[in-house]
Amino acid sequence: MSKVTKKGLTKNQKIATLANELRKDNYFITNKIEPGQKKIFICPECKKKFDLSKSLEYGAAVEMFEARGGLCVGCYYKKTGELVY
Repeated sequence: MSKVTKKGLTKNQKIATLANELRKDNYFITNKIEPGQKKIFICPECKKKFDLSKSLEYGAAVEMFEARGGLCVGCYYKKTGELVY
């Protein structure tokens, strides 16, 4: 088992996320949250809470929040006019 950090993804989660990005079919590696990782993300604009504890692709979900600067999809779109999923 890989080391878990409260802020970042584990090594295994990073590898699974990268592998899933490269897939061309509809199969993907599940990448669930591990104990000690952040599960609730709050959009700083609309204050909506997102619980990622049951996410099948935790790594990608966390990376998308980071890519949007912590904003949810709606707030990021309102601010930039771009859709980042």
